[in-house]
Amino acid sequence: MKKGISQWSFPSNYKLNECFKVAKDAGFDGIEVVLDETGEITLKSTEDDIKKFVELSKSVGIEISSLATGLFWNYSLSSDEKKIREKAFSNRTVLELFIVQ
Repeated sequence: MKKGISQWSFPSNYKLNECFKVAKDAGFDGIEVVLDETGEITLKSTEDDIKKFVELSKSVGIEISSLATGLFWNYSLSSDEKKIREKAFSNRTVLELFIVQ
């Protein structure tokens, strides 16, 4: 069995590299990173940005086991408003970048 922890479990001022190291040192096998409108992983993150975090996690020896976001509460794929659906679709695009890693 593998143990994982969410990035939301760490103080909000911790950078991902700190979260990776602390989680690994605490005996966790994986970490759930967070996609948000601000922060290190955002809707504007590129494939290269994502690869950088994947490589960093591998260098620390911890896997990115999942991706958390609360953005779909505000940006629903089934919204009546086109702009909201478009924003929701951009959430999906970033999620797909993690899947291919």
